[in-house]
Amino acid sequence: MNQTSYRLIVFYFSIFSFLILLSGVILFVKNIGLSPEAISIYYLGNEAKFQNPKSYFGILEHIYPHLAGMGIYIMVLLHFLIFTQDKKKLLKPAVLLFVTALLNLSSGLMTLYGFEFFIYIKGATFILFTVGALYMTLLVISHLIKTLINKT
Repeated sequence: MNQTSYRLIVFYFSIFSFLILLSGVILFVKNIGLSPEAISIYYLGNEAKFQNPKSYFGILEHIYPHLAGMGIYIMVLLHFLIFTQDKKKLLKPAVLLFVTALLNLSSGLMTLYGFEFFIYIKGATFILFTVGALYMTLLVISHLIKTLINKT
């Protein structure tokens, strides 16, 4: 595969990454909300608003496909970043993405089991993951643009 083909694949991945992140933010804000109160109501329910609490299996059904999808997404994104950055600089962002994804996915279960401070962790890790993934995607895009400019 030549360099142009590789750059094209990376460019399309970056565009899809941006769209995935954007749609994820829209869905999260619409379905759950960003405030601790909204996150609490989503997981623990609210009798006044006729919202039932989430069930263990309902949350598990949500976590299961996201574990694979987010893991693969992070791995591919970091794979592309290896070619654009110093590898030592990527260790902290890589760990941050994996940890925030895992905490984000597990915080719903932890909230359901009575650890209500995970409501705050859910909101914070969602924001950290989204901003971190967006930043890394923009790093990949900027590297592609630089290589295209230097090529011409």
